[in-house]
Amino acid sequence: MSLDAAIDAVPFAISRPSTAIASDASIAHVWVQDMPTGEQTGETEVAIEYQSGIMATLLPTRADTEAGFSDVAKSFGYPGVVVEKVGDRTSLIIPENIDGQNLGSIAFVISGVEVVIYGHYDTETLKTVARSVV
Repeated sequence: MSLDAAIDAVPFAISRPSTAIASDASIAHVWVQDMPTGEQTGETEVAIEYQSGIMATLLPTRADTEAGFSDVAKSFGYPGVVVEKVGDRTSLIIPENIDGQNLGSIAFVISGVEVVIYGHYDTETLKTVARSVV
């Protein structure tokens, strides 16, 4: 699917990064899917993969998502999983390889949409990508 088709398919803005390793010019794949089960049933998720291996997912969120970041961080039980400001956004940060193989990620909310940036990159690189999302 193209980015333009995804934009037309969902009822929310698709906020995207704009950095050297993740920008509209380097999009490799775009997916749109309806969430079939759980709390997000009926919501539509967008995933964008960049040539660098960075991935962004976007999903409309509940009002308490940001407040729940602290609970999620505590439930991991790994050092380095924290909630802190990235730019002006409260963000859940999960470093790469805390369990030996996971992607690093940074989750935050923009205008009622949870955005998660994933990748096999160090936390500072992921923060740079996250700060660029508009």
